[in-house]
Parts: sequence; structure tokens; C-alpha cells
Amino acid sequence: MSPGLEHSARYDGETFEGVDFSGKILESSTFTDCTFIRCQFMDATLSHCRLINVVFDHCNLSVLHVPGSTFSGCEINHSKATGIDWTAADWSAPAIRKPLSFLESDISHSTFLGIKLPDIDIIQSTLRD
Repeated sequence: MSPGLEHSARYDGETFEGVDFSGKILESSTFTDCTFIRCQFMDATLSHCRLINVVFDHCNLSVLHVPGSTFSGCEINHSKATGIDWTAADWSAPAIRKPLSFLESDISHSTFLGIKLPDIDIIQSTLRD
């Protein structure tokens, strides 16, 4: 996906700042307690990845693809996360924490239709169809 990121790898407590992952594909990796600051994920793919307690801060996640990926305790703050099909993620495993929270983010044109996320937080964010 980027120098230093590999498929089927494990990343613990790492901070990624200002990295451009746009259009890249990453498969079967696990991110635990990681932070992404001002990173670009436009049209990137996180396929069958596990994200646990991951923070995206001031990132552009527009049209991010998340097939088979799982989320637990993840925060998307002050970011653009438009056009994401969240139904492609794997929501079958019980999350230890709330799967996702959005704070002051734009999540317009994203798809949540048919998935049950009773613990999701959407705070001071924009959501338009």
C-alpha cells in the first residue's frame, strides 16, 4: 500500500502522518491503537483488515472501500468520509467497543442501509444523501 505497509501485517500503536494511500490496496492487515493524521485514502481499499481503536484525524477517506473489514472502537474525526459503502464491511463479529464514531466529519453519500449499528456515534457531522 505504501512503503512500510504490507499485506497480512500487524501494526500496533503506530502513527501515520501526511501519508497518501489514495488508490492503494491493503489486504488482511490488522491495525491496533494506530492513528492516521492528515492522510489521504481516496479510492483506497482496506480488504479484510481489522481496525481496533484506530483514529483517523483530518483525513480524506472519500470512496474508501472496506470489503470484509471489521471495526471496533474506531474514530473518524474532522475528516471527509464521503461515498463509503459501509455495508461491505464485516459487521458479524461482536465489537468489544462501539464500532465507529464520527466527530465533525462529512459522511455524506455513504451507505449504511440494512446494517444495525445501535452504538454508532455521529456527533456534529454532515450526512446527506
